Amino acid sequence: MRFKNQIFKILCFSLLTNGVILSAQNINDFDLSMAPSNLFVNNRVLIRVNGKPISVLDVMKKMDLLFYRRFPEHASSPYMRYQFYLANWKHMLTSVIDDQLILADAEEKKVEVTEGDVREELENLFGPDVVLNVDKLGMTHAEAFELLKTELTVQQMVGGMVRARAMTEVQPKGVRELYEERLKTNPSEDLWIYKIFSIRGEDKGARERVAEKAMRLITDEQVAFENLPFRLEEEEGIKISLSDEFKRKDSELSLAYKAILQTVATGEGIAPGANVIVQNQEKLSRLFFLKEHKKTEPTPFNETEEQLHMELTQEAYARLNVEYMGKLRSQHGMTDEYISEMVPEDFVPFSIQ
Repeated sequence: MRFKNQIFKILCFSLLTNGVILSAQNINDFDLSMAPSNLFVNNRVLIRVNGKPISVLDVMKKMDLLFYRRFPEHASSPYMRYQFYLANWKHMLTSVIDDQLILADAEEKKVEVTEGDVREELENLFGPDVVLNVDKLGMTHAEAFELLKTELTVQQMVGGMVRARAMTEVQPKGVRELYEERLKTNPSEDLWIYKIFSIRGEDKGARERVAEKAMRLITDEQVAFENLPFRLEEEEGIKISLSDEFKRKDSELSLAYKAILQTVATGEGIAPGANVIVQNQEKLSRLFFLKEHKKTEPTPFNETEEQLHMELTQEAYARLNVEYMGKLRSQHGMTDEYISEMVPEDFVPFSIQ
């Protein structure tokens, strides 16, 4: 398959577009021996979706699954889970609401997942000791089973209603047009490949003597630029150094460096065939060696086609997902205003002591 990694990449992208924060504040930098451990849940019904009450515990259980996937080593830490809850509960409430809307759509369309698929996902997530690891989250096997069943059903629905449409919507013509557009907005630039030999010291005369010796070695003895440090003796109070090779586009160069390199490129004021020019400043003399000056070439279409296809597919996915969820929310009256009305801005569902 030409784009065999597309499905996996879009699955990862879908997590980003759902606004889920898969991290906790300083989660690996906190001394757990000093952390409070009494976690309190202010459980209440937050909202009803299709007559089904969604409580704080419902939201918390979904967060527990995400937390276990990201931080299994902290699964038994109330403090770490508390930090994760605070960062994510509002995002997750929206996700739980969306899950219920998609489940209703799945029921109407008679889309189901098998118990075998759910058991396989349980083992993939929790390993062979499913019951033991689920218990670390304060969850029963049945609760974990239902959560994963919902998750797989949602994935299957989104795969058919959004992801598949996004992948088929992007055609080769659109990819080629995006490539041509990028060529227009990112024209080729000059590329400068160079090294700098630096001579530092308070004594201007001593610096100039070292620079002159360096130029004679290059022009008269054809000493390679990178061998200068081995052929020159440092005078008292003078330090010499050779840079790594730089590769810079016009847009990445300062105006001063660009002017110097352009002078080297045109051969003005430099030793014949040396491609080197001396620049004297206060306490610093430098020899610029221009190894190569050329135009950058655009990345060939065949090397960037898959990435461009992925970008367009992600854009289509984001748009189609918004359309799909907007349609479901509209059908069931789940407007942002209604959700805000049901869940006060100052509501605090979790605390710890």
